[in-house]
Amino acid sequence: MQDRVALFIDGAYLEVVANSEFSRASIALEKLSEKLSAGSDLLRTYYYHCAPYQSDPPTETERARYADWLRYYHRVSTLPRVSFRLGRLEIRGAHSDGSPRFQQKRVDILLTVDLVQHSTKGHISKAVIIAGDSDFVPAIAVAKNEGVTEARYGRNPRRRRHPFPLPHHPRQLKNYSLGPGKARKPAASRPKPRLTAIARSCYP
Repeated sequence: MQDRVALFIDGAYLEVVANSEFSRASIALEKLSEKLSAGSDLLRTYYYHCAPYQSDPPTETERARYADWLRYYHRVSTLPRVSFRLGRLEIRGAHSDGSPRFQQKRVDILLTVDLVQHSTKGHISKAVIIAGDSDFVPAIAVAKNEGVTEARYGRNPRRRRHPFPLPHHPRQLKNYSLGPGKARKPAASRPKPRLTAIARSCYP
């Protein structure tokens, strides 16, 4: 019997990986899903993200940013076997320069509910998770107790060591997700990353 897999992707974290590890390479979500589910029947890709924050009333810059995001949202939402789960962006204090500090809300809860639901109902035998937070670790434990095997890509980019070490470093995504962007020049002691070109981008 063929394995059935679901992908659970924190969109904001995936953008951090693309920006910091691969010089803002574009991510083709449909190609990423295809590669990471290779050899298994793909149930669905769950993509979690937040709309950009808007003041009340929004500034012209915020309006333009939101319009761009709406095009992006509709692009991803129309992909086959993709569910776009919406979180909420909130201000949580300020940075040292006075700029607002934003925080995602609901994303971890939405990911946890989807993962636990599909695992306990026997909908999937595999789960692929791309996220940098440790809040989803208890949900992974539930999934594994239900016999689901999992692959995780992620770490908190603000910490040198993740409190729950994950088996796959995000750089391993280089073989699946990178579009026409360029990778950063690697250190001399490391081999140059091999990047797989992806023609279509999820970004408008």
